[in-house]
Amino acid sequence: MLRNYFLVAIRSLRRERLYAAINVIGLAVALTVALLALAYVKHERSYDRFHSNSDRLFRINYLIPQENGRIQRSAGTAFVLAPILREQLPDIAATVATADLPEAIVQYDRHNFREPVFFADSQFFSTFSFPLIDGDPATALQNPNSVVLTEKLATKYFGDARPVGKIITISIRGKQELYEVTGVCRNAPGNSSQQFDLVIPLRKLFSLYEGVFKFGWNLTWPTTYVLLRDGVSVTDVNAKLEALALTLPVDADGKLKILFGLQPIADMHFDHAIDNAPPNASRPLYSFILAGLALLVLLLACINFMTLAIGRSQTRTKEVGIRKVLGARSDQVIGRFLGEAILLCLIATLIAFVTAELLLPAFNELSGKQISPSIWMDATTILSILLLVTFTGLVAGGYPAIVLARARLRDSVKGKAAFLTTGAVTRTLVVFQFGLSIALIVSTFVMSNQIEYLQSIPIGFDKEHLLLVKLGGTGEEKLKTVQLLRNQLSGNPSVRSISAASRSFDGTGMANGDYLPDSTIFVVYANPADEHFVKTMGLTIIEGSNFTGNVSADSLEPLLVNETLVRRLKWSSAIGQRVPGINNGRVIGVVNDFNFRSLSEPIEPVVIPFADPQGWGAEVRFAYLRISPERIPATIESIRKAWQAVAPNFPFEFQFMDDHIDAQYRFEQRWWKIIGMAAVLAVLIACFGTFGLTALAVARRRKEISVRKVLGASSQQIVTLMSSEFLKLAIIGNLIAWPAAYFATRHWLSGFAYHLDPSLLPFLLAGILTVTIVLLTVLVQAVRAAQANPVDSLRYE
Repeated sequence: MLRNYFLVAIRSLRRERLYAAINVIGLAVALTVALLALAYVKHERSYDRFHSNSDRLFRINYLIPQENGRIQRSAGTAFVLAPILREQLPDIAATVATADLPEAIVQYDRHNFREPVFFADSQFFSTFSFPLIDGDPATALQNPNSVVLTEKLATKYFGDARPVGKIITISIRGKQELYEVTGVCRNAPGNSSQQFDLVIPLRKLFSLYEGVFKFGWNLTWPTTYVLLRDGVSVTDVNAKLEALALTLPVDADGKLKILFGLQPIADMHFDHAIDNAPPNASRPLYSFILAGLALLVLLLACINFMTLAIGRSQTRTKEVGIRKVLGARSDQVIGRFLGEAILLCLIATLIAFVTAELLLPAFNELSGKQISPSIWMDATTILSILLLVTFTGLVAGGYPAIVLARARLRDSVKGKAAFLTTGAVTRTLVVFQFGLSIALIVSTFVMSNQIEYLQSIPIGFDKEHLLLVKLGGTGEEKLKTVQLLRNQLSGNPSVRSISAASRSFDGTGMANGDYLPDSTIFVVYANPADEHFVKTMGLTIIEGSNFTGNVSADSLEPLLVNETLVRRLKWSSAIGQRVPGINNGRVIGVVNDFNFRSLSEPIEPVVIPFADPQGWGAEVRFAYLRISPERIPATIESIRKAWQAVAPNFPFEFQFMDDHIDAQYRFEQRWWKIIGMAAVLAVLIACFGTFGLTALAVARRRKEISVRKVLGASSQQIVTLMSSEFLKLAIIGNLIAWPAAYFATRHWLSGFAYHLDPSLLPFLLAGILTVTIVLLTVLVQAVRAAQANPVDSLRYE
């Protein structure tokens, strides 16, 4: 019987190629989206689960009570926390603290390399599953001047030679020292929150920052992880952490103003909202959005399938009636139609697998992930896909099959079937389909407008025609390089100003803080810079004065602060004040507020210490060059030549500030493109369905159209007749979709500190676009029907 169903289904589909092609293409597109979404969600959920003891690994978070009753959460902890936990909580088998710096200069065999640095406790490799392919994980980080390299860096530096035992020179914060390679580990997998290439013992940071920071409770930098012993209750450990926090004296009152909380490492990747989250932390909402988009597109394809099946079934009721007369049972009729539906789904699935694998590289680039095709090859995924295909076939073909099978024999023979001839179900499904497509189009327009707004609003400084050039060497060497570069280009009128600074305005910053008298925590972001910074950035001195180029006579380091800092500390005048968390400094000037992070976040307190060679100059990382808008290529070439003259040992790496800032919104841009593509696919699938329904309607009403033409109806009247029904459905779809799209986009916009309110224009554009596309789709069939010769349809009447 199954063989008979299969053969009959193939013959039926061959007879109606247009119907089959529309359904297969629509389902293949939808299933391709579903496969890519499944791969993305599965990859996201795999983060940090590859560790052999991931069920016992936790991150310690700070829970900081705020004045408004809220709890501020931070993944940054104090350096003193890990040893205290190790000593006082026997339920903890191991503690590991990690920290990172964005840059160090590695020298080997007369070559210089600029690399980020990852600092970790000695138990790092024995606690986490980052296997060493050479070296002992228990001892690799015991010596403060030891270093572990990944395979990538080991090959980059040493080629095929064995790296362990070799000596390399590393310069961090201007301190150049010799380090011994004690291990080589495998590259961190793409689904790891911890990404590193060069690992140095954490205690090395103490000597590197000696005299800069007090390594007490107020300095929150490293991330602290704990490995619980087997059988230990997380609830019990949390209770002990809470009790421990109450015994730790921190401020003048002898009370700790924070609590500790355990977070499973498997949950870290989806905790984007926490302070000091890893750079690759994701928002779980977007995984739900992508999965939801895939389901919506698949639902649209199923609606297409169902509406076309309903429309097609109206021409097959006589066939069903004859089968019943010849003895066919209802279950056989249902099996016949479901067989066709599932066959189409299987064909579409095969096409979808091939298409998804071909599109995976482009999808990886769009989503910023590194997903392998093998992610679909496990038994659970294959079973899920088979269930999805079967479910799709049952949903898409089930309703018309059941209605036809249960129709009365008399109605079937006459070509009638309840609920199929009325068209109410079909119209409802088409309206729902249009509504989903319109909502996606509106969301795309709103997201596009918001991203353009973020890239165009004033951010407090002039980002145009500003170059960032990476510096190399010690702090003193970096400042000297900037001064030599300034001297070399002093006669070039196209280079208007040059400055040295620490941060690149990419949202990161050196954060430090302290307790205020009211026991609240104050956090400030530091960006050390020289006396040319204000001019080069186009900032304005609101109060006080700029740096003079020398440290003040009273040995206190001069500081510039922004307006937000002054308001947060409620100063009537900032001049001469000391900034909490910044040792040995006093304010000499106030600059206007400027955004150094994404505009999805508000402006935070900023301090700009003077970058002198003996102090904050060690933190300098970039040269900022303000250039003329004319002859930009020639100006860059002249800067390149000057760089080669003053810093021949370091590569000339530059980026325009506006491009650098725009990259902050790459995440939003990716999702704007993804939702935009989903909207295009939704509209495409809706058009397929509309085209197929119109073709079926024309076929069913061919004699009616012919009679109308014989009675004098014009082609325009015929086209209007055929188009008006779908036009009404598209308008109803707009009216239903607009409120839903408004609330969804408004919720998304609320996540930005600076955002537009949804305007009427995106809704009108979506409505006009949808109506236009629907009309064009219907007109193709309507015009053909109107121009047909009525004799061809009436010759047998």
